[in-house]
Amino acid sequence: MALTPSFVHKLVFLFLVIFSQVNGAPVKFRPTRQASVADPTPLTLRPQQDSFDFSLASTLVSPSSTLTTLPVVPPSCVPYNSGDGGECPTYFVASNVTYDDCGDAWTVCMCSSANITIDKAVEDLGKVPIGLRRYIATVLVLPGNTTHAYTLTNGDIHLFGMPEVDTWVHEVLN
Repeated sequence: MALTPSFVHKLVFLFLVIFSQVNGAPVKFRPTRQASVADPTPLTLRPQQDSFDFSLASTLVSPSSTLTTLPVVPPSCVPYNSGDGGECPTYFVASNVTYDDCGDAWTVCMCSSANITIDKAVEDLGKVPIGLRRYIATVLVLPGNTTHAYTLTNGDIHLFGMPEVDTWVHEVLN
């Protein structure tokens, strides 16, 4: 049997007729529930699980790594330095980090006035699962009074303040 447009329309109609029945009445006759001022459902419901830990830091492990300091700051970091009105008010120290779970190196540009150390940045970057980490281009670790971050379309990640592993993973997913 050929699937003509007319036949397909009949199948769709039949599907809608069969599956639009709820408790024996068509959906269009079902009364809709209107929210009222005296709605009995309180907005202060208890969470489904108390003390649920959303921190990925305790569940993800960082593989062993090798850190190599670069002799010059790569071009992807230079525009963000202080001389150009950038995000790093001092200077960058650039390093390549290689993890045991992958042979590729990631470049980390660490602002000398950043809130975290290079060791912490390398550890947290390593905790990003390799399947996600492969989308990261260059990581810029920058100072900040508050933790925030953003990701450029080329995969460069700019992290400010004291980012947790959750922030690292979140930025890779952006």
